[in-house]
Amino acid sequence: MDNTLYDELKDYNQGNQNRQKLLTYVIATMLFGLYIGILFYGSNSINVLIGLSDKEELLNKEIVRLKKENSKLQQKYFDLVSLNPEGKN
Repeated sequence: MDNTLYDELKDYNQGNQNRQKLLTYVIATMLFGLYIGILFYGSNSINVLIGLSDKEELLNKEIVRLKKENSKLQQKYFDLVSLNPEGKN
């Protein structure tokens, strides 16, 4: 009789350990899902990073365009100054 009681307690403890492992895995999975959700949709998300990368690319193109425009305007300015050497007071 003591042997069956011992076996029943052993089985009960084994069942508790299995439930405890399952609960640990479920909680870990939920925390990992929360982390991934924050990573994708939070204020420092990948979407923000991609948006900023696109904005950086547009700004770099604008810089190149403005440098070219500035070069042309400087050329016009120097041409005008060379035509009118008395432009200085």
